[in-house]
Amino acid sequence: MKFEEIFIGLILPLIVIPNELLVYSMIKGYESIFIAGFIVIVGEILSVFIAKHIIKKGIRIGVNKGLIFTPFMILLLSLFPPFSSVTNPSLFTILIPAGIIGGICEEIIYRGYMISDMTSVYVQGVLWALLHIYDGLYFFLWAILIGILLGFIAKRYGILPTILIHAISNIIRALL
Repeated sequence: MKFEEIFIGLILPLIVIPNELLVYSMIKGYESIFIAGFIVIVGEILSVFIAKHIIKKGIRIGVNKGLIFTPFMILLLSLFPPFSSVTNPSLFTILIPAGIIGGICEEIIYRGYMISDMTSVYVQGVLWALLHIYDGLYFFLWAILIGILLGFIAKRYGILPTILIHAISNIIRALL
C-alpha cells in the first residue's frame, strides 16, 4: 500500500470532521444538520477532485455480476439498529442529496482510488469508518466491517455495485 493511498483516505475526514465539529458547537437544532450536510457535500466533492490529482489511477465502474450483492448488502446494512430517525420531513432536502453524493464520492475515494492490494482493503475500511465516527462506537465498528466487505466487492467487481449499495442505504437511513 502506498502512502498516497493512505493520505487520500484521510483527506475527507480532515476536511469534513473539523468543520462539522465547528458547526455543531456553534449552532443547535435542525439548522446545524442543514449546514453540516452542505459541508459534507462540498467536502466530499472537493475530496474527490483532490484525490484524483494525487492518484492518477482509473477506477472500474462497469455493469457486472457484482450487482447481485446490492440487495443483500442493503438488507445487511438495514439490520443495524442504530440507524437514525428523521422527524422533520424538510431534512430530506439535505439528507437525500448528501446520501447520494456521499455514496458516490466516498466509494470513488475509498473503494475506487485507495484499493490496490489486500492490505488496502482493510486500511480503507478503517479509514472509511473513521469518517463515520460521529454515529457512535457501535456504528464505527459496524462501518469497519461493512467497509471491508464493500472493499472486497469493489476489488472483485468494480465500484458500481458499492456506489449503489452505499447510496441506497444512505437514502433508506434518511427515510427511516
